[in-house]
Amino acid sequence: MSSVDKNDDLEGEKAAIEQSEVLVNTDLMNDAFDGENREHEMSTWAAMKSHPWACLWAFTMCFTIVMESFDMFLNGNFVALPHFKKVYGVEVPGHGKTIETKWQSSLFQAGQCGAFIGVFLAGPITNKFGYRWTTIFALMLMNATIFVSFFANSLTLLVVGQALEGVPWGFFIANSPAYASEIVPLSLRGACTATLQMSWSIGSIIVAGVTYGFNKRNDEWAWRVPLALQWIFPTPLLILLFFAPESPWWLIRRGRKAEALRSIERLGSKSHEEAQQSLAMIERTVEIEAQMGGSPTLLDLLKGTDLRRTIITCLIYASQNFAGNLIANQATYFFEQAGMGPERSFQLNLINSCLQLVANIIALPLASSFGRRTIYLWGTATNVTLLMVLGVCASISQNQATNYAQAILGILISFVFAGSLGPISYTIIAETSSVRLRALSTGVGRAAYYIAEIPMIYLASQMLNPGGWNLAGKCGYVWGGTACVCFASAYFFLPELKGRSYRESDILFNRRIPARKFKSTVIDVRDNEHSRRRNGTLASCEPCRKDKVRCDHAQPVCERCQKRGYTSNRCFYHPAPLTSTRRRPDRHSQIHLSPSPSLRNLGNLMSDSETLDAVAECPSVIQPALRTEQLLPAGYLGPTSFIAGLEENVDLFLHGQQFNTGRSENPTIAPSPGLVKRTTEVLRCLQDFSAIKNLVQKYYSVSQTAIIPSSLILNALDELGVTVNAILFGPASDEQLFTFSTFVIHNTSKTLKIPQNSDGTVFHKCFTGPSLRLEIIGVICALAGRANYFGLADSAIRDTESRTRFSHKMLVVCDLTIQICKSLTGLNDISLWLVHEDLLLSKLLRGDSSSVTWNRLGELATDIFELGAHRDSPSLLPLFLLESRRRLFAASYQLDKSIATFLGRPPRISRRHSDCRLPLDISDVDLAGHTHVLEAARRSLDSNGWNTKKVYQQASWIRLRFIISTFREEILELSLQKPSPNRTEQLRDVSSRCHKAWNLLPEHLQYTSSCWESDLPIGVKLISIISYLAYLYNEFSIQSLLYQDSKKSNVALLDVSSEILSTVLTLGRQWERSVDIKGDFTWIALVYGFSCAGVLIRAIQEQTRTGQPLLYSGSRSSLIRNLSVFISQLESMAGPEQATSPLFIRATSVFSSIIDEILEPRPEVPVEGTNLDAILDPDIDTFFFDLQEMDLFETQDFRVAFDDMLY
Repeated sequence: MSSVDKNDDLEGEKAAIEQSEVLVNTDLMNDAFDGENREHEMSTWAAMKSHPWACLWAFTMCFTIVMESFDMFLNGNFVALPHFKKVYGVEVPGHGKTIETKWQSSLFQAGQCGAFIGVFLAGPITNKFGYRWTTIFALMLMNATIFVSFFANSLTLLVVGQALEGVPWGFFIANSPAYASEIVPLSLRGACTATLQMSWSIGSIIVAGVTYGFNKRNDEWAWRVPLALQWIFPTPLLILLFFAPESPWWLIRRGRKAEALRSIERLGSKSHEEAQQSLAMIERTVEIEAQMGGSPTLLDLLKGTDLRRTIITCLIYASQNFAGNLIANQATYFFEQAGMGPERSFQLNLINSCLQLVANIIALPLASSFGRRTIYLWGTATNVTLLMVLGVCASISQNQATNYAQAILGILISFVFAGSLGPISYTIIAETSSVRLRALSTGVGRAAYYIAEIPMIYLASQMLNPGGWNLAGKCGYVWGGTACVCFASAYFFLPELKGRSYRESDILFNRRIPARKFKSTVIDVRDNEHSRRRNGTLASCEPCRKDKVRCDHAQPVCERCQKRGYTSNRCFYHPAPLTSTRRRPDRHSQIHLSPSPSLRNLGNLMSDSETLDAVAECPSVIQPALRTEQLLPAGYLGPTSFIAGLEENVDLFLHGQQFNTGRSENPTIAPSPGLVKRTTEVLRCLQDFSAIKNLVQKYYSVSQTAIIPSSLILNALDELGVTVNAILFGPASDEQLFTFSTFVIHNTSKTLKIPQNSDGTVFHKCFTGPSLRLEIIGVICALAGRANYFGLADSAIRDTESRTRFSHKMLVVCDLTIQICKSLTGLNDISLWLVHEDLLLSKLLRGDSSSVTWNRLGELATDIFELGAHRDSPSLLPLFLLESRRRLFAASYQLDKSIATFLGRPPRISRRHSDCRLPLDISDVDLAGHTHVLEAARRSLDSNGWNTKKVYQQASWIRLRFIISTFREEILELSLQKPSPNRTEQLRDVSSRCHKAWNLLPEHLQYTSSCWESDLPIGVKLISIISYLAYLYNEFSIQSLLYQDSKKSNVALLDVSSEILSTVLTLGRQWERSVDIKGDFTWIALVYGFSCAGVLIRAIQEQTRTGQPLLYSGSRSSLIRNLSVFISQLESMAGPEQATSPLFIRATSVFSSIIDEILEPRPEVPVEGTNLDAILDPDIDTFFFDLQEMDLFETQDFRVAFDDMLY
């Protein structure tokens, strides 16, 4: 092996190693997402303005095809030149001298034969030396070969000269579309590759003009001067291309990243960041394709999915010879055979060439506006019609009118071809091939063109030549028939690739998507799939690969993984399964990075949040220097901590972080570009600030469950609006966002300092305005996301799809904000708000059973303990902030018990390890007011902390629900104990104390059914009934556990079940009147109604079967009526739009069967030794067992969070 080959192999191996990191490096992937999203969003006009140099270099490379066009049309005109025919022609009776058919064909075919060789040479040479140097070499070769044709003194030598000139043609046509498609943005790809056909037309115009001017000469210069004019092209093009940048795609394939970055910047990227993103996008695509194998070879074109792409490329190229193109190539000769004189034929040829150029210009905006498949099919269909009409016109009696008609039809056929099939073919060819094989694919495709063209040229000459078949215009029948075949083939096999990045094209072909479904198939920006091995066979998903079992390769989840219950987060096709994550320096700094766990399962996001979703889903990479033990305090240290014996006050709170105690501030550290970019993505959401502000204001105007005092948020919202209008007024530039991001990062990295004498009226200034911090932006986005989800948005985003999309966008912003803040600064009250609000929004969008939601709840509990919010803080904490913490702790405690009950898991926050007092029942306005106002409000409360004015406010419900939840914790603890007399006594004690606590609540907060007839807000009514149901459910849980202890039915269990069912039905009657609470009722029916109805209907069924008395203090008939109503409501909820429809249908059927049995008892059939329940059908136990197999927790209605789904 030569040293050059060894160096090439080493260079390729090095490139493969470096590129393999793109799929596992977070910064690279984020940049790749941003780069691809930017290309998709860029309009044609914006791309032209930002990439003028790329357009220039693309046109320069495409203009090299003018030399093939010039020579091809020149040969077609040679045979029509009078003096050329006089010197080299033979006498044909009735037609004078004409060039023999064999020499006509030879002149036309010689260049194609040379080009056939050239295209096969172009691929390997281009892969080795690049597009730029390969084309420069071809231009030098072109200069040399023109000498042979110019000095030829026989047809034989002229044919040899044409064959030699054809070799560089092959280089030009193979490299031009590939280079042009790789250096321009996505939106310009169609127009720039279509300029190939324009160059072809320019060549024909020059030839038409030259031959028209020289056709009257009666010497050899009639054809030698046009041949000499070929020298005007190579040298200027050679000089221009010497200064052109190399394709960054080719440079990345060779591992030359620094040169690729410079090339991208030269082509038009305005900023270094955009260039980095484009570079990452290219690296990502190249790496995905690299999984197919090593260095590209011609045999790779025939393997796997590349075979399909090669066939499409070859057929599109070859079809140019079957849809009327050859009439344009021999236009002058065609006009003569159609009955035009030599002078008129040359005039018409010049007109035809000019009209082709016009058609090419028209094709440029068409290629940017319409799909490739659409243009090709319509252009082919039009030419089929015109060609058939041409044949008919030539078949009737000939006169001057028919002669002109044939000439006009020939011009129209050329015009249509030049405006549709011709230019769009080059675009299709450039986009269809894979990046790795593009240089080879375009060459082989052009070879297919020549293979088809060489015999077709002979056929065309034979059809037109008087010494041949002399068909003239009747050749339209032949070309019309071949064009029909082209149309049918394209209709079934040509995919639509407009607007597709090369990565998306790879995935579409890899998935074997049918051609007609390419346009409608959605490819996520995060997909990296290349589910094929190097040998071309399908790869297995990761679970099947690791378990070494057969995989059916289904997308998005294979059959085995579906049976295991895996989602697409676990069943995925790794592009490089044996590639390990490498630790390497950030491209922007020399500080080593350590990735943190990724955030998964964010759902299918729509196009306006795909960039944010990509950033949040990838692992966070933050400089460790920004978070060290020296910079961030340890947090709350309790009475048993390691320094308890060194302090008089053993409870050391995190006040050192929030109050000025003389500690030195965090040292200033320049944020990394990756951190700035993530912060910029958060701040971009503020460009929708007017919508966000409107949502938050509406939320607080109706909410009865808001935890953060409204005044604190609304004051911050107004201050934030001033900042946004001052800094981000109108579309913000990248420089503005960068400066703004750096400013916010600097503020967030500081310790949140709260003056000890501050009050709620000025608290917002600690984290807004000049002190603006990221935490408050995340809090506001979370509130806006919840308000939007609950339908408080304007009509513009009120539909379900848009509403979900916006809420998902806000959730991603919150998740990303939490990542950034935890890397920048220690815990504070605002960041605790952020985690809590993010949890509530996550519950809505991801569901209560989501692993992400469960982990976020654990994070909230951990942060509460770290901040010390579970302990009543010392007096140095301002009263408004102390009350705010108490509210947050109480709400988090209640939320923890609800989710623990729902999932059957241990609670995270224990009351026995906390001494935080109940928040005071004061209004948000008083809490966030001046200190004297807050003190006055506190003095007006009763001895238990309740407001004496009988008002409905957030603090009242927080207190009430916390009280109920304290008993829920005891019940959860007792449920884990084994049945015993001691547990029975403890359960009865909890029941007694729970009833007393409920009766001691303010009377106006206790639910009564008469509230539905009052004018109270719907939010108050809903929170009231839900609080009451939570209280009743405590008793239901206690009685259920007592039943487990005694195994005997008791009146109390049926009584409380009946009360819960009656309360649920009361809400159901309101649901029938108002669609506003439809989702709430569906959730309540599932959580409370099902369990209680099951107990009741089971008891009545058993009483009917055994004849024993029903242990129920109420009316049996009334109970049956209520159950019948509940069944009816289940039927009404079983509509097709409900995700729980199958469950409701099944429940309705089982419950109805049991009610029928109760009302019309079956005759008893005594069976000895057999349990009666075992032979009676239906069995309610079997039904509830079946329910466990249904994905209840993943339905939309179950995703409405426990007790806080209200506005």
